[in-house]
Amino acid sequence: MPKAMKSDSAMDIHHRPQDSNGSNAIMIGNKSPKPRGKTKQLPSRMRILLSCIFLFTSLNLVFLFRFEFTSSKEIGFSSPFVSQRESNAETKTHSSRKDSVKAVFKDRNASQRDKQQESSIRAASILSDYSPNRIPGFLPDSNSTYFGYVMREFSQRILSRKIASSNVLVVSRDAPNVLSMIDSRDDNWDEDELRRDIGYTVAGGFVLHARKQGHRVHALNLPHSDNRNREGTEAIRTLDQWWESFPVNATDKRNDASSTISTASHAPQMPRPNWILLAVFDPGAGHEDALLNSSSVEKFITEATVTYIVFKVQVTMTTSGGMEAIRTLLDHNYKVQILSMSHFPENNEYRSNTIIDKQNLHIFLPMARKQIMIKGGLFQAFMFATQGLDLAVPSRRDFIDMIELQRQNQDHVIPVEKVDGVPYINCAKFNHGRYRNISTVEFRPDLKGTKLPKGRGKRSFLKNAKVSCFGKDMTQILANYDKFEFWFSGDSVAESEALCIALNCDKIAQSPKYVKHRKREVARDVACITRILRKKTVDAFHTPLIPQASIALNDNRKLTGRVNEDVKKPATINKSVNLASSPPNLLVLMIDPISRARFDQSLPKTKQILSRLQFYEFKNYTAVGDNSGPNQAALYSGHPLLHRDGVATHTSKNSSDSIKWLWDELRDTSNYATLKAEDGCISNSNMVQSIQPNVSHGHELQKIFCFDFYRPNCVGYKMAAEHLTSYAKEFITQYSSSSEKQPWAAFLSFIDAHEDTGTLAGTLDNSLSDFISDFFSDNYGDANNAIVAVLSDHGLHYGSYFQTTQGLAERAQPLLHLKLPYSVMRKKVHGVKIRSNLMKNRGKWTTPFDVHATILHAMFGAKFSQMRSPTGKSLLSPLPNGRDTCQTTKEIPDRFCETFDYLVNAVVSDREGGRNVKIAPSSLHAEMPSPPSILSFFADLPPNRQRKNEPCYIGNVPSATDLYSGITFAQVSLKTNTPCSCSTSHRTWYECYHHPWSYEPKKKEHFCMIECPGHGVYLEVNVTKDDELVDRVKKISSSRSLAEDKAVPKRNPPNILFIEVDSVSIAYADRHFPKTRELLKQHRIHYKHENADNGEQKMECLDGLCAADFTHFGVTGPNSITNQVSALAGCISSPPNKMCAGCIPNKMTKSCWECVASPPDDICNGCVKDKLRLIKVRENFSTTWCTIPDDDTDDENSLLYNITTGKHNPWLLNIAKAEGYVTLFVEEFCFNGSPYVTQNNYFPLDADIEAHRVYCSLVQRKREKKNEPAPDDYLWGNEDIHDACIDGKKGQDKQKIPLDYIRQMWEAYNDVPKLAFLNAIAAHDYSISWASMTISARRYDDLMYNFLKEMMARKDADNTIIVIRSDHGLQDGPTIMEYSTQVEHGRPWTEIIVPQSLNGMHLEALEGNQDRLASGFDLYRTLREAMTTMPSDETITEMTNINSAIITKSIPSWSYNLFTSNIPKSRTCYDARIPLELCRNEIERRVIAPNYGGCNLFDEKMTRFCPNQSNSTKTINKN
Repeated sequence: MPKAMKSDSAMDIHHRPQDSNGSNAIMIGNKSPKPRGKTKQLPSRMRILLSCIFLFTSLNLVFLFRFEFTSSKEIGFSSPFVSQRESNAETKTHSSRKDSVKAVFKDRNASQRDKQQESSIRAASILSDYSPNRIPGFLPDSNSTYFGYVMREFSQRILSRKIASSNVLVVSRDAPNVLSMIDSRDDNWDEDELRRDIGYTVAGGFVLHARKQGHRVHALNLPHSDNRNREGTEAIRTLDQWWESFPVNATDKRNDASSTISTASHAPQMPRPNWILLAVFDPGAGHEDALLNSSSVEKFITEATVTYIVFKVQVTMTTSGGMEAIRTLLDHNYKVQILSMSHFPENNEYRSNTIIDKQNLHIFLPMARKQIMIKGGLFQAFMFATQGLDLAVPSRRDFIDMIELQRQNQDHVIPVEKVDGVPYINCAKFNHGRYRNISTVEFRPDLKGTKLPKGRGKRSFLKNAKVSCFGKDMTQILANYDKFEFWFSGDSVAESEALCIALNCDKIAQSPKYVKHRKREVARDVACITRILRKKTVDAFHTPLIPQASIALNDNRKLTGRVNEDVKKPATINKSVNLASSPPNLLVLMIDPISRARFDQSLPKTKQILSRLQFYEFKNYTAVGDNSGPNQAALYSGHPLLHRDGVATHTSKNSSDSIKWLWDELRDTSNYATLKAEDGCISNSNMVQSIQPNVSHGHELQKIFCFDFYRPNCVGYKMAAEHLTSYAKEFITQYSSSSEKQPWAAFLSFIDAHEDTGTLAGTLDNSLSDFISDFFSDNYGDANNAIVAVLSDHGLHYGSYFQTTQGLAERAQPLLHLKLPYSVMRKKVHGVKIRSNLMKNRGKWTTPFDVHATILHAMFGAKFSQMRSPTGKSLLSPLPNGRDTCQTTKEIPDRFCETFDYLVNAVVSDREGGRNVKIAPSSLHAEMPSPPSILSFFADLPPNRQRKNEPCYIGNVPSATDLYSGITFAQVSLKTNTPCSCSTSHRTWYECYHHPWSYEPKKKEHFCMIECPGHGVYLEVNVTKDDELVDRVKKISSSRSLAEDKAVPKRNPPNILFIEVDSVSIAYADRHFPKTRELLKQHRIHYKHENADNGEQKMECLDGLCAADFTHFGVTGPNSITNQVSALAGCISSPPNKMCAGCIPNKMTKSCWECVASPPDDICNGCVKDKLRLIKVRENFSTTWCTIPDDDTDDENSLLYNITTGKHNPWLLNIAKAEGYVTLFVEEFCFNGSPYVTQNNYFPLDADIEAHRVYCSLVQRKREKKNEPAPDDYLWGNEDIHDACIDGKKGQDKQKIPLDYIRQMWEAYNDVPKLAFLNAIAAHDYSISWASMTISARRYDDLMYNFLKEMMARKDADNTIIVIRSDHGLQDGPTIMEYSTQVEHGRPWTEIIVPQSLNGMHLEALEGNQDRLASGFDLYRTLREAMTTMPSDETITEMTNINSAIITKSIPSWSYNLFTSNIPKSRTCYDARIPLELCRNEIERRVIAPNYGGCNLFDEKMTRFCPNQSNSTKTINKN
């Protein structure tokens, strides 16, 4: 081990703990120990100056205290700084004031107690009444933390990673009790019920979920003294004590993933859990640092593999718990991020995924205390720590350069079709330019005579390095510089292969930027460099980087038993075997982990290079284990792993028949120089530790990746992969030089893909493709004599996508691209050229065992390969017939083959229809959970600690009284001599001198707006009964009376209130509409015991109003139009000229009425088989197809007219008129001229009341003020739809306007049936700011909650159907690149409130359909049949130009009535006419993997994210 550097003087140099590989890290800063001896005195002038400052400060403090205490005399305070006269005066009145002071404080304390009690009651109400999936992480005015949105999503995502012997450690006061509660219940315990029983605690939630997922749970109550082992001999107070209490060498070899272990009282006989997937620390207040500090956790955190850690930080104005825990984890190379937080700063700098490191830790604490001062309460945060690259909450946007994307493309659409289309964040730009390419460090010879300035000690380590800033050598200056970090990998700089420095170049160079901002350091400049020091002998092995540990795995299959028992030992190798005179070199490029499909998506440039260089791609290359251990062991040793302790170090030089790693084999057999390294800082993984690579190079490089990490995977301003490829290039060059040529083997592992957003893999593309291209083009490594393998060990094996069947399959589908030198390719095996064998083997099923055998075959011949790699089969030889299928390839675990078959068998060919129909049995309807979302961070925040939601300021808006009386008009006329401006629903803006309705109310005008100079905009909504509408209803009622003579049952048509909240998924509604969701939950259908004796049950609902929650409602298209067309007209939409393009002539008219599906799998593809008659209604941004009755004989032109404007018009609002309804239609913006709405583009609106004109008047006024008049029919796009108030931040709340319309309509027409449609855009916010996206939605939740309570309390609620639904989830803007958004897009929020007494409704059908696959077509049928009261009548047809009977027959035949019919459990998306790219069923869905945007065939720029039609079916080989 290298010696620690010594200092000859009291220099400010502090040594970090010495690295295990002997590297040295030197910190030079201000934390040096105090120098011994006499303290040096300050100069006299300095002492005088400091004395003056102190005196001045003291006098100011005296004055401030005097001012404060003098001004406080009113409430009886006395101050020693008050004069004697004032003090005597106060003494006289002190007694009289004493009682009043007590009363003041008593009232104040009582008020505070009342507030606290009120908050406690509110918190208790939420905890007792809310559904478990809507409990937030933090409650208002509460110091408790809960298992909220972020934690639920986090546990679902992390604990899905199930590998043999996975352990979860939970340290909390309640953890042991929760585990005991689980053990005391049967196997069918309900997780939600238990969460409620334990009070939704964080630790309890993790215990419950970990146990349910089958992990072994270790529950501890630390650091309390009551933790004694079962023998009661010793109190366990620290994690190190718990760790050491296990028996020595007793490690976990079991493979029962379903068993759990409670260590509330530790059992010494239990095996030590070497690998802990997740450790959660939620101790009591004041103990946050007691668990995770260097003195109590050192041994545990060093020896155990702890993949993820969650711990709490708690801050008050005087205390800070958790800061020491952060420092401890940072010292052990963990990356610490914010997971959830109780307060949100307005500057947006702190949210989920914000990294907390040594550079910004000192800012985090003041930020927390500032939030306490501003928003009150106790500051709490849960932090996430890992040595890997995972984010606390997966988010692509954290790895994308949003500024560059916005500069190039205002739509934030990533051009993935381009090779360099994804604008990944680069290291220099991340964190506001924290790292800059202005500093460099270089190796240089130790120049004799080089001297460093005196005064700071002898910094001899700088003699062999050159440090530059802004291109200028700063090495000499550093000798007197007081703050920088310097690291080198060896005993000295001269003997090191890696070197790093961190400093502030602005400060050291005294740049203008630093001089201007002298009080703060503006940046941290980091530079690293690597080199190869050629070894004199290859036998001079180095001490391994990491202490010895080993791994093994049991695949529960053919490879059971120990290696030495089941695998025949190879024969002793004769070292004198005649090997090739010039053995080929070897280059292995491992991407850990990535599947073939994700490689093609994320590394297109590398894929092109491999194709151009004619690499052989093996399309059925399959993993042999769940994670890296078994797959890399198979690749590098040729032998299977049986359990986590079944692989020895294999480094014995004396035993020729021991199992060896490939690098050992190459060194011992043919004197290869070897390199093995990976570009990540993972120092505690027993998978990494087990391999123990005794290689010539690589171990010195490893610590460079721990020196100064930042995102995306950076060391300073360079990607970690660039450091690795530069090091490898130097290695290859050194050992390929003609003078000292030596065979070499390089094993490079890139772990950038080891995170579950699927983004960082793409950052490898440039580095990897350039490295491969340079290797072959420059030929610096004798590429013509090299075996090159580009491969991965497995696909991603955790995260949201892994929870799908497709993700599960991709875990076992790694990539393999292989290229061999011509000297190997020209040879023959059994008379057949190797090239020919490789071509045939590309389609065979292969494994890592085969790659190991292939490498040995290519280097040393077939016999050597067979002896050393008995499990694998060389790809240079013909593979046996058993490799034609997965099932007959014995090295592949059965569970992998079963997953492949599961996907393949879900695709059934239907030759009659000429299509592939994906038939999913009922068991396939299970959906993946909604992926974690950054928006959950904001849902967890209490309302008073989020970004402020400013209410509309009424201010100087005149009152209705002043306007009707004319006072306001008169005042304005006198002051400004300028008239006011008025506008109504039927009159545009005009000069006015009185209220438009002051003399005679206009019955048809339903709003008026008045703006007077110096005043805000006044808005009045006044919906009154229109006599003409009432006459129309009466005529239809008369016709209904006549129909009774025809034996048509009389029905009272229900009111229909249709509220569509745009862009809200179910998960979004749970997060941001919790009050509304909880209100509706109270009215869920439930059973009651009708007869206790016979057990009969009857369904009922609260107050007779049933709220059905349709949890499997699907979308009929990606945008609003497609979903409104289906729900409001029962019609199908398709992209223009892309689907349903063909037709079959009708036999009667020879016109194209029947669509033909082209290509297959489209939603219209049932036209031919099912004999559906669809007619193209309108083609704009989409093509609309509507059904027509079979008995209609009109010619095509007449039919097209009637279905768009005449008697066949299926538009729901027009149908309502035929049924005697008064109709209202409102969108919360002015859509005049918009091509993105259904009304007036595909069907004429023609509603009785069109309330969107309010917003059009506002747009007109805005344009007039700018002297930009616009025609009334094209006002769309000229308003900010997210302005909360009608006049910017002033005036009435815009969201209240439509609700006021509905209230007044229900009052005005209380005796006639009504249909109101409202499209609310509160959630239609696609802004770039996470914090801004949900502000409007949170405000609308309050409005919706109160509005629905009011409507459900009305007398006519028992005859009103209320539909609350969304058209789709978020589907545009930068958020669409998030996986959560892509999945939620097809899961719209849909609930229907139905009176239990509604005529004809079957409560059992409604209850059963809630979890069935439904769509807008079903909703259309339901509403149509609910409002239809009679057959066709000439009177109605003449009056409304609509034939009700014909329209009734043309309701889509594939739809179901949600109130009366039972939707089949086996219904597929194809059956429901749901586009397969948006299907909720993961088996049917064309694409479910994460992408950089959502598939939208109706938007040209979004089609790039759709799968190619040729790739729409699964590519797995069924054989």
